[in-house]
Order: sequence, then structure tokens, then C-alpha cells
Amino acid sequence: MILVVVLFSPLFLLFPEILEKDSEYGRRVRNLIVFAAVIKGFPVRLIDTVRCSKDGGRLRLDGPEEGADFIAEGKVHCEKCGVVYKIQDGILEMLEDAAPLDERNHFEMAARDVEAHKRVESNEITALSEIDRMELPTTLGQLGKTDGRSLLEIGCGTGRYTRPLAERCNSILAVDFSKESLLANARSLPEDRNVGFVRADAGDLKLKEESFDLAFSTAYSNLPSPQIRSRSNESVSRALKRNGKYVVSTHHHDIREILRGVSVAEEYENGIFFQRFTRGSLRRELEKYFSTIEMKTVVIWVPYVSRFKPGRVFFSRLAEKVPILNQLGGLLLATAVKDKSSS
Repeated sequence: MILVVVLFSPLFLLFPEILEKDSEYGRRVRNLIVFAAVIKGFPVRLIDTVRCSKDGGRLRLDGPEEGADFIAEGKVHCEKCGVVYKIQDGILEMLEDAAPLDERNHFEMAARDVEAHKRVESNEITALSEIDRMELPTTLGQLGKTDGRSLLEIGCGTGRYTRPLAERCNSILAVDFSKESLLANARSLPEDRNVGFVRADAGDLKLKEESFDLAFSTAYSNLPSPQIRSRSNESVSRALKRNGKYVVSTHHHDIREILRGVSVAEEYENGIFFQRFTRGSLRRELEKYFSTIEMKTVVIWVPYVSRFKPGRVFFSRLAEKVPILNQLGGLLLATAVKDKSSS
């Protein structure tokens, strides 16, 4: 990382415009730095927030260096059953000895690995799409105050949300089952960011109770069964502190799709499963673990207006505030709060 910056620093001084946010050259240079970046390691203080996926036992680091804050390569073991989990390339590996994933999850994991590898090769890790620009501001806003907070991110992928959140949060535990996505995400962050990356299945994730102020997931629609989603919701609820907030982003089954007979469950072009939710169906899955739930939609394709590309992002954001139109978003956001009466 340092070597790359040193080699390119004269170029940055001569042509500072290459690092401009929307510059194509800037994007390519930033992604070149991602390729060369060295992952500092897993933050030692976040190990205690993760529990053994087999029995929920506390994990203990094996033989840390004196005063180490980050572990790039090492092992942790469960104090109850003794099972050992590796830390490789700064990522806590919880899948290596886990029960085999079901067919859909296994397929998605492989597909996500391929997708992440392609994004790295094509210099697109830090690039934001038109839909990202419609989605990110409001979705991040639903989390409320993030400065100095601890956050759990389920389905972090290659980091389109991890990067802005890492600038604000005190610490993040970022979970995904795609190793290539985790590596790309980790390498895209500055070395001083306090982010712990965990390779695990969201449905089998076990965490220390009341460890996080906030939780966030964009992977909910991809969890292939109500049982898996329920286990994930329970894990998140237990891990949140009292009055902690959980923001969930899912595909929305809006009235237009219902009238057209669009299926609730489908697959993307790459074969990955996803499910659409109505406000009612998502509420029913969350209310078992969260008693305060609010909903809104984002990524709104305004009839006729959205045909004109230059104004799509602007009109989508504007439509979020317009009655009726704000029911037609492609994504459904649920903001669930764990209050004292939550189980």
C-alpha cells in the first residue's frame, strides 16, 4: 500500500484531477491501490463479539503477540468445545469446519466469489452504479447517528456500505460467506479502520449478546428460507443492545408487480436466489424479535420521468417524499428497534 502511494505520488501532484471523486482515472488509481493494499488484520478486541457457531461458546485467541491490536494470521478456539477457527488474511474463518451449506447458499457463495473477482479485475470495487446513488443516502440515513457506534453488517459484500460506514462508526463486524468479496472489501479500506471481517453463514451466525448499537443487512432477500431468516433475525436481536436499531433492505413486491403477477421468489441473471417482500410479509418476519418496526421504500422509478436517464437519481430521491409515489420503490427498507419488550 505504502509503496504504491510513493510510486504514484509524483503523478498525483502533477495531475491532481485524477483523484477527483467522479474521475475515471481516479477510480482506476483507487482500485489499483485496492489490489496492492495489505490487510492489517482482524481487530483483537472484536474477537469477543463472535461466538462458536457450534455451541455458542466464547472464542479465545491462541498465543497473541504481546500488545497486538490486529491479527493477520492466527487461530482462535472455543472455550466450550475446543473447536479451532483460523484467521487468514485478517479474516476470521467460521465456515471451514461448519456444516455444508444448502444447495442455494452454496451456489450463491460461488457466484459471489466470481462476481467479486470480476469487479476487482475490471477496477469496479469502489464504483457506484446509478441504483447505488438512488439507494445509499436514504439507507444510510435510516441508521441514524453512527458516529462512535458499534455496528454489525450482515452480507457486507465488496463494501459499498462498509466503506462509508467505516468512516463514521467506532467499530464494525462485517459478515459475508464470500471469501473473495471479503478480501476485496478489506483491501479497499484504510489500514486504520476498526473493521473485523468474518466469513460465516448468516443463518448460523452466533454473537455475544448486547454487543452492538446498530445492525444492518442488504442480504435479507437472498436468504433462501423463512427458517434461515428467522435464525438470522434472532441472532441479530440478541447481539443488539437495548434500543439498538436494525436496518434491513429487501426487494419490494409493490402493487404494480402484484397486479402483473410477478413472482415473489426469483433468480438474478447469474442464478442467485432472491425474494420480494411486501410491508406485511417483512413485518411478520421481523416482529417476532423486534416490536418497533417502520417501513419506507427507495429506488423509485417514477412513471414516464424515469425514462430520461439524467434525472433518474434526482426524481427517485424526490419521489421518496411524495405520497403514493413513495410506495413504489424497488427496495423496501425496514427499521426495527429492539426495545425492552423484544424477545
